[in-house]
Amino acid sequence: MIEHDLRQALTVALEKLGLPVEGVDVSPPRDPSHGDAATNVAMSLAKVVGRNPRELAEEIAGALELPYELVEEVTIAGPGFINFRFGAVWCEDALREIVRTGEDYGKSDGASGRKIQIEFVSANPTGPLNIVSAR
Repeated sequence: MIEHDLRQALTVALEKLGLPVEGVDVSPPRDPSHGDAATNVAMSLAKVVGRNPRELAEEIAGALELPYELVEEVTIAGPGFINFRFGAVWCEDALREIVRTGEDYGKSDGASGRKIQIEFVSANPTGPLNIVSAR
């Protein structure tokens, strides 16, 4: 849910800067000390627009309009990652929602009545373990 909000904010920032809106992905960073979510959109766009990825990341971060309740810190790391640290208010609200919904938290009827394939390939021995690869 918050990743969707971050993707939307990034899309708006890119449009505001006149940059192509493509490859906007938000996911947890490999190193949790960098924050709660990250995007490499500046590095993806750098070659397309012929710019330095770190400078582009700073420009995108400056154009972001995010409420402090949602994200309390936006930082630039490495060659141009944009890292986000979630706001305490958002975290508290998320925890309240989890407690309120109890065992039903995360349930969805989105694929009700349909067959879905979760993963076909074997587990990546060098990647992080997840529920799908823990067989």
